[in-house]
Amino acid sequence: MPGAYWCMVEDDRQGAPKKVMAEVLGEASRLAGAAGAPAEAVWVTDKATPEGLTQLGEWGAKRVWLFENAAFAPYRAEVWTPVVAELAGKEAPQAIFAPVTTRQREFMARLAARLGAGLSADSTVLTADGGKLVATRPVYAGKLLAKMTWAKTPWMATLRPNVFRPGDDAGGAAAVEKPAASIPAETMKLVERKQEAPGLALFGRQAIDDDMGAVAAQVAELLGWPCASWIMEQAVDEGGKTIRVARQVEGGLEIFDLPLPAVASAQKGLNEPRYPTLKGIMGAKKKEIKDVKAADLGLAAKPPALSVVKLESLPPRPPGRIIQGEPAAAAKELVRALREDAKAI
Repeated sequence: MPGAYWCMVEDDRQGAPKKVMAEVLGEASRLAGAAGAPAEAVWVTDKATPEGLTQLGEWGAKRVWLFENAAFAPYRAEVWTPVVAELAGKEAPQAIFAPVTTRQREFMARLAARLGAGLSADSTVLTADGGKLVATRPVYAGKLLAKMTWAKTPWMATLRPNVFRPGDDAGGAAAVEKPAASIPAETMKLVERKQEAPGLALFGRQAIDDDMGAVAAQVAELLGWPCASWIMEQAVDEGGKTIRVARQVEGGLEIFDLPLPAVASAQKGLNEPRYPTLKGIMGAKKKEIKDVKAADLGLAAKPPALSVVKLESLPPRPPGRIIQGEPAAAAKELVRALREDAKAI
């Protein structure tokens, strides 16, 4: 329904949502309840079990939008994004949340680009303030905290695991909707190139200031190119037609062949750094660096979809605690403290 708080489901690829969804749905339910709106889950998968759907309801989802088709596995952002974007255009959710995982970070960045919405990545606090949502997230490698607000809905955010509390009360059965979806091809056909015709656009994993990690995926979405984020290995075939990449996921590596042109973002370990020689440094000084302005491409500046309203220092770390006593009693007290006080387990 319009104004709902959506939660993108991260599953175990065996038909069950991961436990981190209890935290995402719990936070969405609290915010939605205060606004008089429902929390809903959006599940894109090749297989959903009845037990998994029941679990989402128990974690707080009032409705589950289920897209179940073999074409959705393995995950490919260029397949998932148009399907969810089309539903968002029809249902007009107030917010779209997802846990911080490898595929959700890339997917949410592409979805935000498709919807023209702002994205707060790796959020640690979400607060309703006068009809607006304020997200708190670490920046500058965790040295500062930034408070963000959105210029328009949907408010999009990825939520850091083990930070948000699950729902206070167990929910009931969720209504399951299976909307019709036109599943796009695995890759999009490029119909126009301007200025340059690169075969491969390589990006770093994320900037050291805002730590957002969204630029590569959003560029791929705007170009209509396939994208692989945070790759560990890569090799272009001899004909220069495809690139094979390996990207890290929970529990191992996924290997994909992408047709070129494509976008890839690297993470540490992709290759050995190549340090410049003196000859290379001197030669680099003669290289032309093109300074291309937006106006040169016929583009006009747009207002930001996400704004930083405040930067603040991290709160002081609480003092440590030494648990005294016999080993057996100390172990029980440690488990109790981790579960009840720190809520770490």
